[in-house]
Amino acid sequence: MNTHDQENILLALFSGRKWGREISLAIETEVGKRPARGWLYTTLDRLEKAGLVRSEREEQGQPGGGAPRVYYALTGEGEGWLRRREDERRRLSGGLSGLVGGAL
Repeated sequence: MNTHDQENILLALFSGRKWGREISLAIETEVGKRPARGWLYTTLDRLEKAGLVRSEREEQGQPGGGAPRVYYALTGEGEGWLRRREDERRRLSGGLSGLVGGAL
């Protein structure tokens, strides 16, 4: 799993728990392309095994209301991972600004 893909899923969950379709739509809105269903659930499973997300299965509230949904949420470790990535991005951006600014 590449870091960018992992980050897209974690960012989709940053605002709160979501089920698979909501995650897929959030990624599509951000990236402009809907992720393949198999890829999404495989990656969510890997993120859960890594301790970055947790899942919770919920039965539908309506009688005969369909299959249960699995909701995903960031763990504290997942939120920390995102914050570290943002810190890295800021450091790199600052370093590049200094290089570009000094060259001009």
